[in-house]
Amino acid sequence: MDNVEKDNNEEIETEIQELKEEIEDLAKITKDNNTVLRRIQQQGRLSLFVNILYWMVIIGSMFGAYYYLQPFIGTFKDKYDQLINIPQKIQQITTQPDDVKK
Repeated sequence: MDNVEKDNNEEIETEIQELKEEIEDLAKITKDNNTVLRRIQQQGRLSLFVNILYWMVIIGSMFGAYYYLQPFIGTFKDKYDQLINIPQKIQQITTQPDDVKK
């Protein structure tokens, strides 16, 4: 019986040793995995920050360009309004002689 118990004890100890080695391997893999995941998370945050900064620069440039070009846009709008009103003025001129004749 002692031989059987010794064999069983040796088998159990070998299995325990194998399990300990597997646990150590899993711990190493987990640490590596955690490191990779942290790097991915940091890259995602950096990407988000750069993306927000990118759009802020684009939108800010648009407002800056509008502020710079506003006098030219106002002048162009006034000239356009005058151009659009020409047919109405012509119509008023053509109807005025009729009013004068009456």
